Amino acid sequence: MDEIKLTPEEATARLRRGGFVLCMDVPAEREIGCDCVMWQVGAKFQGLKMIPPGIHLLVYEAGHGSRIAEFVAINAGDVIVRRWDPVQEDIAPNSGFPEDQVERLVHGVRNNDFDGSMGPYPVNMEKLWARSAGFITLENLTRAGVPPGTRILPGDPDEDERQKKEGAIAPYFADQGRVARFTPLWPGAPAEATGSQRRRVDGMSAAEVTAFNMDSSARLLAVIEQHCGGNWQLLIGEFQLAFALFSMVSSMAAFQQWRDVLQLFCMCDEALATHPHMFHAFMETLRVHMEHIPEDFFADELAAENFLRPLLARHLANIRAAAGPAASRGKQAAGTAANEPSLPNLARKATQ
Repeated sequence: MDEIKLTPEEATARLRRGGFVLCMDVPAEREIGCDCVMWQVGAKFQGLKMIPPGIHLLVYEAGHGSRIAEFVAINAGDVIVRRWDPVQEDIAPNSGFPEDQVERLVHGVRNNDFDGSMGPYPVNMEKLWARSAGFITLENLTRAGVPPGTRILPGDPDEDERQKKEGAIAPYFADQGRVARFTPLWPGAPAEATGSQRRRVDGMSAAEVTAFNMDSSARLLAVIEQHCGGNWQLLIGEFQLAFALFSMVSSMAAFQQWRDVLQLFCMCDEALATHPHMFHAFMETLRVHMEHIPEDFFADELAAENFLRPLLARHLANIRAAAGPAASRGKQAAGTAANEPSLPNLARKATQ
């Protein structure tokens, strides 16, 4: 990612509107990441500055090459303090310092004592992160069991399934790592279910069940109504959350949810016409995900079935069919109307 050069005035403005993450005692050559990028840090590294206000993902290389992460909510002038634990080869719980020392460190950051050893948040990444994760809200994080400050582990979805079958209840400790939990993608599924656990909806005939599976529109809208309180932005936010965790932390559970939400949207026919704004947000999110998906993704075992290509082909065919003849005339349109989430414009976006 080529970095944009800032003038002194621009750098000062970014410092004033941004926040800071002070990372103490991180050994050289460890990987530290924020949002979409990982860096191998040098001996003088002590954190990041100029972090734009909003929700951000911090990623740390832990022992044995694994990664842990946490979301943070940044406001202008905020200072978040973290410390490396050499014994655990991990970021220490909470700040890693006594409260009075944290206060001194925060004062030092605001006094520019650490300015020379804190790297600037890349200017280029601000828009990229907004496009990739702009729908992620504090409600999304709370629903997933990973509110800001929670240590997020890649997890073992098979173990999660075993625990659910055994009726186990996972205790919550603020300083203990957690695995993100996701919305069930089948109407009528219990709240503790995850992913696309397929269930027959009570009262449906065989023909209705077949139609329900051929066109995911009814299923998608039922999931949004039952599990997202009718708020489709929550599901888009979860789609973005899942991508962030599978791409940056290699979470298998997050990959499975990202794949299942993708399938749910791509198999829709009728909802394309009735909910164009929702599908516009989905396609804009998917576009940036495709631009930054790991290069070896299709060679990986996870994608061995090559699920993505047929799903996208189906989605494109659905858009074209729903848009009708207007889609073929779409490229003649000009002006601001081209940005409206109508079916012809969705068809054009899908073929760009």
